[in-house]
Amino acid sequence: MAGATVTIVTGAAGEAGEASVTPLVPRPLSSQSRYRDIPELRRLEATGSPSHVVVHHIDEEAVGEARDYCDVHAHPFAELNLLLGDPGSLVFDIVLGDETITAVSPTTVWIPAGVPHSANLRSGHGTFVVVYLAEPQPDPGH
Repeated sequence: MAGATVTIVTGAAGEAGEASVTPLVPRPLSSQSRYRDIPELRRLEATGSPSHVVVHHIDEEAVGEARDYCDVHAHPFAELNLLLGDPGSLVFDIVLGDETITAVSPTTVWIPAGVPHSANLRSGHGTFVVVYLAEPQPDPGH
């Protein structure tokens, strides 16, 4: 069933839950107002997914230079970034509040709700994944 969202309804202990398989479709960076297109990056987005998931592929080696294609912004929800690739093969400049860090693959970046942030490719090749999440809630039993 290529190109379609498939929903599987399951239940555990009388509670219903939904699992889904959602295709990733190509979208330009500029489809979001806070981004500008850059030639080094291919963007895929899960449309119809219960969570916002975006995959950025950098297929060919991006030369080391500052790229300013993502504006600083904040969300009312948490965000998880994953830099995937061989150790040291992908480098991003990540703004978190008033700090700019250099994130190098493989690594994750947790961004709590409300924190101003941006992520811009610095160099290399690999995959940068963005997932919007709710912050983990403390376990009331602990």
